[in-house]
Amino acid sequence: MVHALADLVKALAQGTLPAFDPRVADAASKMGVDPLAAIALVGKFLQLRQQSRVVHFRGCNLGRDATMLNGYKLLFNASLITAPTCRMFYIRARPRRTPAGTSIAQLGGRAPTTANTRRRVFQASDGSAGPLLVDVRDIDGHTRVESPLSQLDTPQQAPRWGELLTGRWTNTAEASFVLPVLWDNAESSYHCPLEDGYRQRLSFT
Repeated sequence: MVHALADLVKALAQGTLPAFDPRVADAASKMGVDPLAAIALVGKFLQLRQQSRVVHFRGCNLGRDATMLNGYKLLFNASLITAPTCRMFYIRARPRRTPAGTSIAQLGGRAPTTANTRRRVFQASDGSAGPLLVDVRDIDGHTRVESPLSQLDTPQQAPRWGELLTGRWTNTAEASFVLPVLWDNAESSYHCPLEDGYRQRLSFT
């Protein structure tokens, strides 16, 4: 479908795309819309193509389909397309204070209490926040994940950790942050946006 839309955008740019064009009817039928709506969509893509963009796709395993990504690159006239080659999720971390008499280092050395859980302990290299532990639990091997446990000696530092792990986090109204993560199912850990492991699991087209 994406290659068909790219062809229609090219035809519209050349001024040769009447509503009765059989390619329009075919695309409209496949998308479940009427031909005029299909042409309107193609017109929007034509507007987008006026500026070459970098497009980041978010979705599990999309980066494995090079043909589809090349089609999107044509459709958007993009200078670069990126997409994950593995599973991708967004986790809401709400760190709780570490229990009295227990350190995050000690917790990091213990196995998680929930099944199918990946555990990591993060250290702030600049000393702007204390160590952080974040568990990520894979509930069904497909779409359902959660963070059953995250620990931080000072939970108010959570927004700072959002900035350290993602590059930018401006919501300081609550002691939580959203963490994008990537991992292959065979891995026992996960990867965050500013890490080499994260970039290595992205396809660049």
